Amino acid sequence: MVLADETLFVAGPPNPLSGEEAHDVGSGAEKIERLTKLDAAFHAKTGAALWAVSVADGRKLAGYNLEHLPVFDGMAAAHGRLYLSMEGGKVFCMGAKP
Repeated sequence: MVLADETLFVAGPPNPLSGEEAHDVGSGAEKIERLTKLDAAFHAKTGAALWAVSVADGRKLAGYNLEHLPVFDGMAAAHGRLYLSMEGGKVFCMGAKP
């Protein structure tokens, strides 16, 4: 995550579990299935995303699909641009159109 002015940028894998699944992974085959989903998300087998969120009201301003997971703590914002380091070795630089 990185905060730039009034926008919070968040990047990472999607959460494959929702509701009760996120709090109780179950047992037996159900547990294995849920942990397999989590492992796939953690290793970017289910993709990754970058979201821009309004600090004022929590509204999603923009969303982008990413080919690779972002590197932990590899995002920075400076001079109207967002820099994002990816596990695949790429660095993205994004900014507003001039």
